[in-house]
Formats: sequence, structure tokens, C-alpha cells
Amino acid sequence: MVKLFVSYSRRDSDFTSQLAARLDADPQFDVWIDFDDIKGGDAWMTSIAQGIAGCQAFVLVLSPPAVESRHVRQEVTLAFSDEKKIVPLRWRRYELPDDLRYQLGGLNYIDFSDGDFEGGFAKLVASLRGQQVPAQTIPQQPFPPAQQAGGFHPAGRWQVQLQSPFPGGNATGEYMFLPSGIFTGRLTNHLGLAYAEGIWQWAGNQLHVQGRWAPLAQPMNVQPYGFVLLIQQANQSMFGGMTSGNEKVTFTRMA
Repeated sequence: MVKLFVSYSRRDSDFTSQLAARLDADPQFDVWIDFDDIKGGDAWMTSIAQGIAGCQAFVLVLSPPAVESRHVRQEVTLAFSDEKKIVPLRWRRYELPDDLRYQLGGLNYIDFSDGDFEGGFAKLVASLRGQQVPAQTIPQQPFPPAQQAGGFHPAGRWQVQLQSPFPGGNATGEYMFLPSGIFTGRLTNHLGLAYAEGIWQWAGNQLHVQGRWAPLAQPMNVQPYGFVLLIQQANQSMFGGMTSGNEKVTFTRMA
């Protein structure tokens, strides 16, 4: 049995409900979707994170409200970081923001936007079974040529380690710095997992990061987030330095 996680915008609930019901009727699939699998009293984002961690394929319903949804984008970031098989579906035509183009670029998507639900569903089932199906490809997000001194450019996916002089301040996680100046990330410390997103800028020997973050257990508790990192070392495989708060931050490039 293949365990599926379905990610979608609430504004696409009618289509997604039909899709999930059809998939769930097939004994080969075990479908996780939030309107069925989050029980009263469950921590919402914790349940979603567990659903993604336990899935074998991440089915992503793409539409204008979906690509604008912070929750959908957090779910995609988690699936991407966990290296899940992501199966995009185009329900309605959209323009992908740069962060999603980076995460989804190069993947084949199945088109439901032409109104042929049965044809799209047959392709989806075949794809989930590992078969090759006719599909269109999401354009990849191009990386610019190296622009910084020494040929270094921070765009890419990085593992991060933060060492703090304050008790409980150490953290580990992952960041994605996109060429457009957008970043997404997740960090784990003694309080648990949190998500961060915003903008970044490399100026001289400093990395400026500004945005917002929210703990996984309290996704509506959004707080300002930012730091300035004085770079002490930078090459194609790692960079790092110290913040004004005397925190040592090291980024190691991920494959």
C-alpha cells in the first residue's frame, strides 16, 4: 500500500475532496488529507508534519490560491527537505513564485486544468504506480553565475548549525537561499521545530536575513525574524561567521 499526503488550498476543497475520495477507494493507496486525518484536539501542524514524514508520495494540488498559501508552501518545504516523491497536479493555471520554482523545477506535472478529470486521474494513478506517463515539466529556477568575491554565491540549499552563548540557544536545520533574494528554512532547538521565511541580501562580507518565523506547534504565532551574519569564511561548500549576538552560524551545502 502506498501512503499518500495530499497538499492543497482550502479554496480548492471541492476538487481535492473528489480527488482524495477516488484515491482512497483504490486499495493500493492510503490517503492522508487534513479534513480526514486531523482529529479533535490534535496539534494541527504537528499532525501535518507527521503525515508528511510518513508518506511515500506527496500529491500537490496547484492553483493560484495554493501557490500563495503559506501553509501549502511550508508543506512543500517539509516534503522537499525530507526528499519525498512530489507529484504536482495543475488544477488551475498559476504563476509559481521563485521558492516553489526552485523546489518543484524539473518535476513533471499532471494537468487537470483542461477539465478532463478522468484522463488526469488515470495519469496520476499510473505515475503513483511508477509508470511513465505523458506529462509537462515545471521549468527549473536558474541559478545566476557566481557574483560574489572569490566566485562564491550563497544561492542553494544549506544545512545550518547555530551555536549560541545563551542556554538553550543552539539550533540546527536547513535553509534555501533562492537567487531572487527569498529564503525559506526550518530550525530545531530545545523548544521544537520552527519555520522561517523572508528575504536575504549579501552585502560585502555580511549576510542580511529578514523575515518571520512560526513554531510548528503554534503556526499562527508568527514572529519577526532576522539577523546579520559577519562572514568569516566562504567557499562553494560552506560559509559561516558570527552574528551581532555573538552566535556562531555555519552553513554547509547540501547535495
